[in-house]
Amino acid sequence: MKLKYLIVLISGLISQIGCDSGVTPPADNPVIDSNYLAVPEIGSGNYAFTSWFNKKIYYAGPLSSFELTDSFSIVNNKRRIANLGGISFLSTVIHDHKLLLISSQYGDISMGDLYELDTATNQTQLVIDSLNISSAFPYDNDSIVFYSYGKPLGSAYGYYVMSRTSKDRRLLFSYVSELGPDEVVNGFDLDADKKILYFPLIKRNAPPKIGRYFINLGTTDTLPVTFPSTDVKYCLWLRLNSQKSQLLYSRYPKKISLEIPPTESTETGIIDLTSFDLKLIPLAPKNEKGVGVFPQWSDDDKSLSFGYAKVDNTGHVYPFSVFILKRF
Repeated sequence: MKLKYLIVLISGLISQIGCDSGVTPPADNPVIDSNYLAVPEIGSGNYAFTSWFNKKIYYAGPLSSFELTDSFSIVNNKRRIANLGGISFLSTVIHDHKLLLISSQYGDISMGDLYELDTATNQTQLVIDSLNISSAFPYDNDSIVFYSYGKPLGSAYGYYVMSRTSKDRRLLFSYVSELGPDEVVNGFDLDADKKILYFPLIKRNAPPKIGRYFINLGTTDTLPVTFPSTDVKYCLWLRLNSQKSQLLYSRYPKKISLEIPPTESTETGIIDLTSFDLKLIPLAPKNEKGVGVFPQWSDDDKSLSFGYAKVDNTGHVYPFSVFILKRF
């Protein structure tokens, strides 16, 4: 997907994913192999969400950034580049030095009001309020597509298009995740032509499916991809590559930022959208209990960034750190 906007979903409580945490992470960063790069910590934080813009990578939270050289060296690692509190979610789009953000009041989930940040002045402006928005993408130069859990929860839920200037909005289609905000973030994505919306179909006690909504036709279908029914990875995160030929996914249990069943982990893979073959991508060190979540493509589709956290024997998830998978 072409980078036009950077959309950031912000959370206001210190206990959630993407914000300062009172839990002390393990002292050592895990070493996977030379193809993986751990981003050095700057102070305390819980960094699970990332976004690429050329060689610059934003990560949260709090909102920070670094630059990656061609030899995969990290330079200009800057923490708290805006005084915005804790941050949970970043998407993969940027335009005119403006960031779209969502400020949340709900612990470890991405759900709240949509704001716009001017990165030159660090001033924010409210765009949409009172809709419990979880995630959003630009639709055109004026409009935004977003998912709302509804306010109150469970009312008027679904995917919407809204004009940033007139504030007029229309419902694309209604959809409710059976897990609701326990999925942490609604991991939908748009293709570069803004014709197809890929969205997670979440059930409470069944493996997820991948839905497609054809915007011009107003119709939906599901991809012929089946996930195992022998685990509890009911939540799903989706990201298209820039050529629209591959779909990156992350499967994970609910409330991943807090705890995970002791026998569970996460799963990341790439789906070929022609053959629908699936290739698994390991995002955890060998012989170590850990979880890798919310991967993002680099601009050239050759690298991935993701959040990684160690997990103890009880299922407690330590704060997340940013990792780079150089090539895969």
